[in-house]
Amino acid sequence: MVCRGNRVLMAKMNVKRFIGEIWLLPGGGVEDGETPEEAAVRELREECCVEGTIIKLLRVEDLTETTGSYNYYYTYLMDIGNQEPALGSDPDDPDIESPMLCDMKWMTLSELCERDRAFLISSGIMSLPDFRAEIAEWGTDISYPKGKR
Repeated sequence: MVCRGNRVLMAKMNVKRFIGEIWLLPGGGVEDGETPEEAAVRELREECCVEGTIIKLLRVEDLTETTGSYNYYYTYLMDIGNQEPALGSDPDDPDIESPMLCDMKWMTLSELCERDRAFLISSGIMSLPDFRAEIAEWGTDISYPKGKR
């Protein structure tokens, strides 16, 4: 997770077989012989063309039960200084004609749909004081997609 003020660097992924297009944090899998920290730095470089430095671990989630195999999801708060990100690529993406990584930009929470905000909140953004304060101001109204209650 890379933040500038009230904006978060997000990657738009076209996950056709699951849910279509979704805004997520840049990231990906850990390669053989690589630590989760090294993977986070590499993925940020590949997808956003910037060099990042890890500031702190925000969240670790054990997805082993959900996925049926050993699987952990790590989120790190990262600093990129004054570098300007640019859309990179995923070298493991087999579809060159219609790549999974299709956009990248700085976004505020208000620019994300509820589904994408839910993924961001589960990634640990609530541990950052400015975002926690913003989310605390949202109120207590219940919202849910129509026809799904």
